[in-house]
Amino acid sequence: ISVGNGSASNFSGSGDTYSADITPDGNGDITIDVAVNVAQDGAGNGNTAATQVSVSYDATPPTVAIQNAPATKNNTTAFSLTFQFSESVTGFAVGDISVGNGSASNFSGSGDTYSADIIPNGNGDITLDVAANVAQDGAGNGNTAATQVSVTYDATTPTVAIQNAPAIANGNSAFIVTFKFSESVTGFAVGDISVGNGSASNFSGSGDTYSADITPDG
Repeated sequence: ISVGNGSASNFSGSGDTYSADITPDGNGDITIDVAVNVAQDGAGNGNTAATQVSVSYDATPPTVAIQNAPATKNNTTAFSLTFQFSESVTGFAVGDISVGNGSASNFSGSGDTYSADIIPNGNGDITLDVAANVAQDGAGNGNTAATQVSVTYDATTPTVAIQNAPAIANGNSAFIVTFKFSESVTGFAVGDISVGNGSASNFSGSGDTYSADITPDG
C-alpha cells in the first residue's frame, strides 16, 4: 500500500478482502495506491494496479475576525460589522453572534464573509463575541472563537455651566469666568464663547474645566 502524505498501519484481512488504517501526515491530498503484481491468485496471476484513491485532508479550523467596529459610538443608530472567516464556512447564523448591551439584526452573507447590524441598548461597553464551533468548513472543522471586540457607547450629551461670573461688574478691568462641563470634552475654544457688550481673552483649560477673561465694552 503506497500512501502519499500519510502512512498505513493495523493491516489485516485474508482471501479477497483486506483493510488498513491510514494516518495523515498533514494538510493536503492523501493518495493511496496498490501497484501491479503485489499479490497473486491461486493460479499465480499477479494483480492489476488499483485505481488511485485521493482523500483531501484538512485539520485546520477556520478562524473568524470581527471587523469594522467603531472604538466609540455616540448615538442610537445601528452600526454594521463584518465577520471575516479564514475560509468558507456553513452553519453561521445571527444567533451565533453574542452581543453584550445590544442586539444583532439584518444578518447576511455566505462563504467566508458575513455582516450584521448592531443596535446599542444603553450607555456602557458593547461587547461582541463569536464562540468556537458555531460554523464548519468543508472538512467539518469547527471555527476557533473570535477575539472579543468592545465598543464604548455613550449617547449622553455633556452639559456646560458658566461659573464665577459676578452679578455686577463695576470697573473696566476683566473678570475671570469658569466654564465647567459635566465630563471631559475636546474642541472647545475661545471663539465658542459669545459675549454681549464685552469680549473674551486669555482662554485656557482642558478636560472638563476651562476659563477666560471677560472684558466689558461699556
